[in-house]
Amino acid sequence: MNGNALYDLVRETPQIATLPSVYTELSRLISLRDGNATNVARVVSMDPGLTVRLLRMVNSPFYGFTHRIDTVTHAVSVIGFEQLKQLALATTVVQMFRAMPEHLINMESYWRHSVATAICSRFLGRLLRFNNVERMFVTGLLHGVGSLVICINRPKLARRVFIRVRNSDQTLHEVERDLLGFDHADVAAALMKKWSLSPAQIEAVGYKHRPSEAPKFAKEASILHLSNIVASSLNMGSIGGHAVAPMDEEAWESLGLNPATMTSAVWEIEDQFEDLLRVFSS
Repeated sequence: MNGNALYDLVRETPQIATLPSVYTELSRLISLRDGNATNVARVVSMDPGLTVRLLRMVNSPFYGFTHRIDTVTHAVSVIGFEQLKQLALATTVVQMFRAMPEHLINMESYWRHSVATAICSRFLGRLLRFNNVERMFVTGLLHGVGSLVICINRPKLARRVFIRVRNSDQTLHEVERDLLGFDHADVAAALMKKWSLSPAQIEAVGYKHRPSEAPKFAKEASILHLSNIVASSLNMGSIGGHAVAPMDEEAWESLGLNPATMTSAVWEIEDQFEDLLRVFSS
């Protein structure tokens, strides 16, 4: 893999290489254990759009709270600081990629696939008793952003990639590696590192196509790998390819899951998908 070309690709996208200052301050406040619910709400309120999106998210059927949550302070009290930060990240990134070259990639299809992968990742994370399932949700939601970065900065190469994908049985990441020397997972991991996301999220995305090779966070990578395959198998959109990647058997066995579990995951996706898609598309 050409590392210089990969990081050049990320640096050439200044509009997305740095997260908005409101999210950065929110993240700093929470990571330093410096804030209370009031301080966190004050930072979030600096961006009225973010406030609206967060409240729309926590009031959606996805969470199923019985009482309406009207303030960010209240949201913090029911879902916690770290979970709120992850949801803020999710809604922020969706907004950052609103203006995309639709002639290269169908963004409705892209977000459908991303949301389905996110729901499945969160479900499996909860099933396996992960401490922060919202982190798995965000990892699933962002796993394909590298494909968008390639479209923005290398549109001619992206077009060549998509043409070959459509005319072959190769997966998207296989064609990208042939033509670019790296794939969208590598780009997404580099971007997430630039954003200072957690090592688990960065590694899960970077190794989503080869989770059993992940050095430290193989379970997270395996969950994302499996969730990506489930979303593709259900024909719930695409990040640019149509072929379903083969499953890493070692990753499957390492999670200790069974077919009945995956049936439940499919039900979870189908139950929550439309409501959550509306949250992100509005």
